[in-house]
Amino acid sequence: MKINNIKPLILAMAFIFVGIASCTQKEKGHEHGEEGHSHSEGNDHDSDGISFKDMNLKNAFDQYALLRKALTNTDFEKAKSNAAILISVIEKIDGADKVAAAAEIISKSANIDAQRMAFSDLSNELLALVKGNLSSGELYLAHCPMANDNVGANWITEVNEIKNPYFGDKMMKCGTIKETLN
Repeated sequence: MKINNIKPLILAMAFIFVGIASCTQKEKGHEHGEEGHSHSEGNDHDSDGISFKDMNLKNAFDQYALLRKALTNTDFEKAKSNAAILISVIEKIDGADKVAAAAEIISKSANIDAQRMAFSDLSNELLALVKGNLSSGELYLAHCPMANDNVGANWITEVNEIKNPYFGDKMMKCGTIKETLN
């Protein structure tokens, strides 16, 4: 083979290698090139092994998890109804007024983007209630740096995995586990 024919062959092989490497990274969950992201597979709602000191808080967290799952699945109507149920559950907990207010915004939002913006506030307020109130099990604080126009946003999850409620299937794996709550 002549040397002039080898250059295009090497170049073609390099493009193929880069293409294969990039597809492999996508399969591993690195969909947008951000480093430090945690990715795994599993259930996205499994709070059976988690106990709270207050049963009302357990019920509120279970409803929050259903709301988070609806947002992750980009299900506007389900998120709306889960937020309405969360309001009735959270009203039984002292000091949860801000959680109820954020849930009310979600239940009355006109679109999924507005619901996701309010979910950020809801998650932060619920986190304040959850911290120190677990009697057994672990929860995880997850963070997506790209949510809310790159301001970032947190959510609480029962499993050490990323299923992003702020982007749904657009960027399901965007995020990282920031803290283990126990």
